[in-house]
Amino acid sequence: MLRTVCAVIGFVFGSIPCAAVFTKLLSGKNILAEGSGNPGTANVFFSVGALPGVLTFAGDCIKTLAAVSIACLTFPEAAETAALYAGVGAVLGHDFSPLLKFRGGKGVAVTIALVLVLDRGFISALVPALSAALITKKIAVGSFVFAGVLPFAAVVLGFDLEAAVVFSLLGLLMFVQHRNNFKNKIV
Repeated sequence: MLRTVCAVIGFVFGSIPCAAVFTKLLSGKNILAEGSGNPGTANVFFSVGALPGVLTFAGDCIKTLAAVSIACLTFPEAAETAALYAGVGAVLGHDFSPLLKFRGGKGVAVTIALVLVLDRGFISALVPALSAALITKKIAVGSFVFAGVLPFAAVVLGFDLEAAVVFSLLGLLMFVQHRNNFKNKIV
């Protein structure tokens, strides 16, 4: 019951399409018709501009933090589990937003927010990802590295088996969401 309620809380917050909102507010454009058509931070940044891109990233992080906070306040006796599943719901809501006809981003910013709120040690998972993105000059490569490192970081940081499995599934979902990058060789 706790996991389901927290995932629903997360899904509701995660469904807020920050990319679509900030793109429309700041440029009057529809992000689904710009660049790759993906309603995520990278596409907003490259197709619309730095300010909408930064606000999209911040909005995606804030909606995740809001979902996690509400879940933890609802279930304080199981705050870590509540946070984990609210974060999962936020990623799913972000990736499959009903407000965008079940389209969405790729879940990277939302997952980054989740891992940082759960354990600041997760920043170590971002180092190889940022390095890969900077070296290759491809954000997608950094996202792939982050997705691959995520489950290992969970184990190293001492999360239980359930959390490690959840992070493995989130990493797998990021790979799936980036499948067009492979297909179109935008790696």
